[in-house]
Amino acid sequence: MLQRFKFILECIEAGAVRGMGGGEIHGLLFSLLRKAKEGAAEILHKTVEKPLSLSPLEGTGKRRSGYFYLQVGERYSFTVTSLTEEMHYLLEQVAALWGQQEVKLGTGVLAARKVEVEIPGGLTYQNLVARARSTLNTTLEFIAPTSFRQQGTQIVFPLPEYVFGSLRQGWNDHGPIQLPSDLDLSLIRVSRYRLRTQLLHFNRYKIVGFTGICSYQAPQKNPDFLPWLLAVLADFGEIAGVGYKTTMGMGVVRRR
Repeated sequence: MLQRFKFILECIEAGAVRGMGGGEIHGLLFSLLRKAKEGAAEILHKTVEKPLSLSPLEGTGKRRSGYFYLQVGERYSFTVTSLTEEMHYLLEQVAALWGQQEVKLGTGVLAARKVEVEIPGGLTYQNLVARARSTLNTTLEFIAPTSFRQQGTQIVFPLPEYVFGSLRQGWNDHGPIQLPSDLDLSLIRVSRYRLRTQLLHFNRYKIVGFTGICSYQAPQKNPDFLPWLLAVLADFGEIAGVGYKTTMGMGVVRRR
């Protein structure tokens, strides 16, 4: 099941996380998974294509010199999205453990408050297929820094073959319905964009990503399947995220 869980916390001891907190949230989630089910975190850690995505830490705080400073009394949140039935089940168990506990993120201490389910009833891959409407044009907003990694090189422009190729790969890795892998996604063109780059700090490294808006257009003469695929993958991107390090808060995208 495709479902997004929103974990809400309150800062009780000021501190800071690196970048947007994605690395710290990733570590926290895996520690909670260890408590929820024996061996689950270890199995997931070894899985190459992980069936989940994470948002950055959201809330009020100062951002300075690669750190996000958390303030006492302020509420913060992050979301975790399941891309398979098994991951959904595990996140339900994690959510059940969330209540009255203190957790550490970076140098800050926060109290767990509550968990909210953001997709009422959840979604399935079949739901996304059924509701998709063919389109020649779509616009994506890259909310969290996004990048793609190809042969050891970071790509910091949302070329269609990288954006929709990443989404198609994620869909085929986790969904029960396989999308055609031989369709040439470079047929899609960028029609306009407004982007900027951003340096994102993690514990042992830094990554350059881009944020902003990019519009895509399928050619008038195209394979019949392409406009439909464009719609399906754009909708899937809102749930799964796109590109590199989506399990550490990167690649959050919205369809506009």
